[in-house]
Amino acid sequence: MLTLMMFIFIISTNIRSENTVEYITEGSDTTDIKSFKLSNGSEFSTFESKGSWTDNFGNYGKSSCKGIIDRGINNNVSLIVMCEFIDKNGYKTWALNKRDGVLDGGVGESEIVDTTIPKKNLYIGTKCKFAIKYLDEINFYKNKCKISKELAEVFEKMSK
Repeated sequence: MLTLMMFIFIISTNIRSENTVEYITEGSDTTDIKSFKLSNGSEFSTFESKGSWTDNFGNYGKSSCKGIIDRGINNNVSLIVMCEFIDKNGYKTWALNKRDGVLDGGVGESEIVDTTIPKKNLYIGTKCKFAIKYLDEINFYKNKCKISKELAEVFEKMSK
């Protein structure tokens, strides 16, 4: 019985992975940070960033983000960021990004909270993983999501 359950699990995992496609975006932003430094050594900041992005379907566009950074006295940070992405066709997507760790760079999770693309119900709620690194006021990021083949077809049409 255990062998049968393992077989069913492996088959269902393979079927699910065959119905998904990896969606990758890469970009770079320039960031402007405004901060309060507290007497206990912690820091609270707001920031805005603007930049550009490309994806693995050949689409591209511009990005704008606003967020908060809470840096504790041990230099660990908590970031919450809302970003708006506008592609070359004028379609907009909003993603909420969250990350804890060091400010210099790291990994986090983003979730698509709204979009104007066709078949938007396929994209809203998608959770992605991102990695980010910084050089002074410039950041560089890569975002990876698993999307349905149907959504991949939408992205392919949008890139033309």
